[in-house]
Amino acid sequence: VAVVNAGRDTTICLVNDSYALNATPAGSGTWTVISGTGVFSNGSNSSTTVSGLSLGINKFQWISNNSCNISKDTISINVTGFVNANAGVDKQLNCSITNVIIGTPAISGNSYVWSPSLGLDNANIAQPTASQTGTYVLTVTNTISICVAYDTVLITNNGLVATETHSTSTCGSNNGSIDVTVTGGTAPYTYNWNDGAVSQDRTGLVAGTYTVTITDFSACSTILSITIIAVPGTCLSCPATTTFTDPGGAGN
Repeated sequence: VAVVNAGRDTTICLVNDSYALNATPAGSGTWTVISGTGVFSNGSNSSTTVSGLSLGINKFQWISNNSCNISKDTISINVTGFVNANAGVDKQLNCSITNVIIGTPAISGNSYVWSPSLGLDNANIAQPTASQTGTYVLTVTNTISICVAYDTVLITNNGLVATETHSTSTCGSNNGSIDVTVTGGTAPYTYNWNDGAVSQDRTGLVAGTYTVTITDFSACSTILSITIIAVPGTCLSCPATTTFTDPGGAGN
């Protein structure tokens, strides 16, 4: 008489997932739930599918009705649940924050791999330190079930970026101007010009070089240097008024 084998004990990832049961020898019989939960697609066939598995150990028994003998065996399915990959919240670098910790605390039984590894102090731990911008992908693997999960985190640079547009000075006049635009960093910003001005934008400027140091709330700073040139052009002015006197008097 062949020995009944309900199958090899196994571990799977998902709660409420299904699993294919294949008892040997093939034939008719009865599947029953010993512990845990499960619903059989065909509880009287040696090859069937069980679904609705619960977290933890789910044990099922196969009782074979082959020939005149009744034999039975059990199989255990360990459901470990979802593997949680959490790469953490997106973060920013700036002049005062040159590296950040990404990820979340490690969970026992999981392994961690980050990609790319460039810019990380250790790409094989749950919470590495990142010093470069980019998108990092975290792969978490449960070392028992080999279940895998993924997550990503974005590192950006929030450094100060300053740009400007300016107009020239014409005819030697003080009609040049500078318009400064600042992005990034942490507002509010302060402006310190080399001629003592503290405004963001400038008007009424003569030709020359103007330098401004822009500092944000985190004490990060950047410098712009702008040269206003003098454009001669065609400078128009009204002629002086000349008075003529008729020496002969009126009517001559």
